[in-house]
Amino acid sequence: MAPGLCESRAALAYTGERPSGVARLDSAFAVAVLMHEAAHLDEDCLTGLAGAEARAECWAAQRVRPAARRVGVPGGVARDLASAFSEEVDPTLHARSRAPLCRNGGPLDVRPSSDVWP
Repeated sequence: MAPGLCESRAALAYTGERPSGVARLDSAFAVAVLMHEAAHLDEDCLTGLAGAEARAECWAAQRVRPAARRVGVPGGVARDLASAFSEEVDPTLHARSRAPLCRNGGPLDVRPSSDVWP
């Protein structure tokens, strides 16, 4: 991970501050990048479907909230980061990194029985 992404994650985990503006988007992106790379390590996450990058991105988008919670980010902030990534950051990424099947109830939904998205 690039140093700036690591700084965003460290600030998120250790300061207890609620990021806003660009820092909010940087923090959401930093957590998503970490989860994206972790997805590449999870064989089950990427097996059986075409488009490993798009699947990893979808998996990562759905892991921003729980990953942020794991490093001590309060629930409301973690939800906000997940929404920021899904609604503001992810749409700006290159098209090959997005999966059209990445949606609530879609085949890449890791919680298909829940209405929680991402």
